[in-house]
Amino acid sequence: MAATATLKALVKTPVKRLRRAFVPEYQDLLAQVGDLQGRLGPLQDLPAEVHRLRERLDDAQARIRELEDGLHEARRLNLRIAELTDVVTEVVLPLHDRDIDPSVFAGLPDDTR
Repeated sequence: MAATATLKALVKTPVKRLRRAFVPEYQDLLAQVGDLQGRLGPLQDLPAEVHRLRERLDDAQARIRELEDGLHEARRLNLRIAELTDVVTEVVLPLHDRDIDPSVFAGLPDDTR
């Protein structure tokens, strides 16, 4: 193990000098790489976030379709209630307010008058 450390120490200095001679901006490049990797961190989470947001959008669209169906059903029922209200109003409205011959109702049973 000590031999490995000694070998690294012997090789490290000449390699650094050689690197500075051939690639003088090496240290600047290393600093830029570190900076770019730091900036890249949040961007790496984007695909997962896009996937999550698409799932939420699909869920929201399904919920909207469900709500629209419920809205159409509520409108249909409201129209039916309006029709029934009209019928009840016609039946309950006193006979003297209508132009109906009372003799027509004479043949009906007492519980229907």
